[in-house]
Amino acid sequence: MHIKKYFSGNYEQNLSYWLLFLTVIITVLIRFHFLEIPFERDEGSYAYLGQQVLNGKVPYVDFFERKFPVIFYAYAAIVALFGYSLTGVHLGFLVINVISIIVVFLIVKKLFNPLTAWIAASAFTLYSMSPYASGFTAQSEHLVIFFLLLGIWAMVHACDNGKAWLYIASGVAMSLGLLVKQNGIFFILFSVIALVTWLVKQRLSTSQIFKYIIFYAIGGVFPLALVAFVLWMQGAFEEMIYWTIYSSVDYISGSGLDKAFANITYMLKRISQTHLLIWATSLMGLISFWFLRKLLHIKILLTLFVLLSFVSVAPGFRFFGHYWLFIYPAMALLSAMLFYALAIIIRKSKLPLLMAFLLIFAMNIFQNVDYYFTDDINQPVKNTYGSDLFPATKKLSDYLNQQMQKRDQLLVLGFEPQIYVYTRKDAPVRFHFMKLLTKIENKQLYEEYKNAMLDKLYANPPDYIVYMANYMDKDYAKDLKSGLKPLLKKYEQIALVELRKWKVTRFFFNEGSGTIKHGKNYISILSKKSEL
Repeated sequence: MHIKKYFSGNYEQNLSYWLLFLTVIITVLIRFHFLEIPFERDEGSYAYLGQQVLNGKVPYVDFFERKFPVIFYAYAAIVALFGYSLTGVHLGFLVINVISIIVVFLIVKKLFNPLTAWIAASAFTLYSMSPYASGFTAQSEHLVIFFLLLGIWAMVHACDNGKAWLYIASGVAMSLGLLVKQNGIFFILFSVIALVTWLVKQRLSTSQIFKYIIFYAIGGVFPLALVAFVLWMQGAFEEMIYWTIYSSVDYISGSGLDKAFANITYMLKRISQTHLLIWATSLMGLISFWFLRKLLHIKILLTLFVLLSFVSVAPGFRFFGHYWLFIYPAMALLSAMLFYALAIIIRKSKLPLLMAFLLIFAMNIFQNVDYYFTDDINQPVKNTYGSDLFPATKKLSDYLNQQMQKRDQLLVLGFEPQIYVYTRKDAPVRFHFMKLLTKIENKQLYEEYKNAMLDKLYANPPDYIVYMANYMDKDYAKDLKSGLKPLLKKYEQIALVELRKWKVTRFFFNEGSGTIKHGKNYISILSKKSEL
């Protein structure tokens, strides 16, 4: 597993440690600046569901989501450790990102050498904070990457010393990545191929290879079996199968191949424009590494890792920005491979080469300094998503917190569940994310869920409603809107925000806001009328 022929000397190791320390400090400084950036809807949703788990709620019974359950348990752990707040959740992901950076360093150091390891870690640092990949958010992709890296680290060490617990730990980590988000299946495929390749390369006997694969499989199956058992005991296993498999298949089929090329080219342009130099080192790294002699199995595995990382972005052909976080461990390794290959080719002092990479990374930081250290914490969200929607939900939530009493109930008619986190309110229905209801393909099941929800709302109307026109006026929500029409007549509008793309958002906070003329894209806060 060691490939250190061309690199030696404790000075390189000490230098790499100091550079890693500097990288971590820079990461912490930047991410501390991100702590108060308003939630995007996905991170807000997962934070909310994590708190629901801590409150004793059962996944797929008391609330619904298409992801596997470890995502709820992971966010529950983050909320428990760092707090159920904007700052707390982002602080938790700061820690996860820092650990991931260190693990990238340790993996590449084990496989290659310390300076190459630092190149990989620093490239990963910059990639993972990419604005148009939602790097400033607490997205679940960061968790998948976290478990992936831990799994690879354990596997690299297991193949080096043959310890059973490391094979098991590798399987556990890779399985947890899958149980956070289904895209993790592609990284499990890579890990299995990598494991078999490394074991065969070591010229072990068939029985030894089989034994180590069994250890890995035991680790992989254990989280799956444990989660299945827990949900079965909670009476939620069948519901989990529906939401995570059948409903997810409907979601994946939602965007056709005809839109795939346009989606991928648009997003590739966006996510690369802030990191052009780093992307260039990655692309050159893939090419230059293949020109080296020997190391064929490493070349094949690295190329496979890159390909499967790109495939993990593809399900559904939507290519949303945060999906691209999956490719960044592989891209960081490619940047490191450029340094490694050039160092071997040049065969002289690596200091000028190291200085060149330091300059590239410094230029990238200066290029994005307004993003990393912006005075307007709302600006990264506005630039990434093209509107004031997410900052607006934070401002509306602050207003709601001034209006609501502790016992008041709140319903969000839309797909901005972060409002529940800001207001510390529980959704009065099982759909914290209304789009999950109105996108159900099974009409009978949709009617069953819809009618149950409407019955509950009419029996116990919430005190306040956040009405989101960008959801309720969609074709797929018309039936639900019709069912809610009599209920909504019992409410009056007390606040309104008009969202205008790339323009100044207008806020109105008063009881007469219902007379304000506004466009079609708006959010209103409704308060239950006083009964005479």
